[in-house]
Amino acid sequence: MTTAEGAGCRPAVRQGLPADWDELVGHTSPTARYRWFSLIGTRLPGPALVFRHGGGRPAVLCGTLLTAPPRNRRIDPYAVFAGAAAGDGLNEAGPHPWRGAPVGERFPCLFFMLPNYEFFPVGPGADDRGTLRGLVTAVREWCADNGVRSIAFLYLSPEANALAEVLDESGFAVIPLTTRCELPVTWEDSSGYLHALDKKRRGAARREMRELAARGVVTRERPLDGCLDRLVQLRCGVVAKYGGRPDVERERALLLRVRSLFPPEDLTVVVAEAEGEILGFTLMVRDGHLWTAFMTGTDYSTDRARLTYFATAYYRPAELAPGMGIRKIVYGPGSWHAKRLRGCVEVPLGAAAGDVKW
Repeated sequence: MTTAEGAGCRPAVRQGLPADWDELVGHTSPTARYRWFSLIGTRLPGPALVFRHGGGRPAVLCGTLLTAPPRNRRIDPYAVFAGAAAGDGLNEAGPHPWRGAPVGERFPCLFFMLPNYEFFPVGPGADDRGTLRGLVTAVREWCADNGVRSIAFLYLSPEANALAEVLDESGFAVIPLTTRCELPVTWEDSSGYLHALDKKRRGAARREMRELAARGVVTRERPLDGCLDRLVQLRCGVVAKYGGRPDVERERALLLRVRSLFPPEDLTVVVAEAEGEILGFTLMVRDGHLWTAFMTGTDYSTDRARLTYFATAYYRPAELAPGMGIRKIVYGPGSWHAKRLRGCVEVPLGAAAGDVKW
């Protein structure tokens, strides 16, 4: 499915990312670049469908076409807009514009989300409201021509503020969805992180680190190749703990994709270990001055592993970050209270839903 941009409001539409995708993304968010699609693009419930509008200074949207609700409620627009995902911390307060609507009235649905739970337009026209109005109109007309019943955006990030305003003007229901947690690295040395916390939280962090030390647990960095098998085991334990079905080959394949897409210097595996055995880990993936806490795991079979998540995901990375030139660590949505206690700030993420008139 590929069309050229023509007269009127028709956008250029293509399946798959265009060759200039990374150029279009620019410096907006490194986790929207092509290699992140290669890494976790399977998180999207369908092939990429890209809409471009605006001539020489285009705005570009990347989504997928859903014929039915996905199994995962975190990427299910029907669950979000009907209120079924409120228990997952998504659109808890409403409104829920699709509540009571039959599923068949909302699908097929043109669904916009990027792989790392974020969404924004890309391209030189991404902040131009005139270009965005033309793009939204063009997308609606394409949907009407192709039998699509609704359009949904999830995880609209601050980079999408201009788009959110245009969607609101265009009759979409634009609502708060959730927040993601980020840790701005504002300190300049290894001890600065603790001093940046309030007195009560600073004392709690020091107690947690002393407790780990008393159990003989130390934190350090290991090369991915040297501990890959153990990381796979710990990942499977996390999946099992939270009700999933562990899949050794799936977890191994994901780690191997990470290794193939990022150079070793951009991968930091922070481990907590005792007597040479890894009890917990967090894999940090670097893009320039940004760290993404991409993957974590804990050995739930032993009490010695208690608190290792906080050591590997927060305390040790915060100590390392200034010396490595890291200015922000992104943790994503979920577990908000624990993240706030460790210095994270919450960044609002929105959602938008609109009907298509045939």
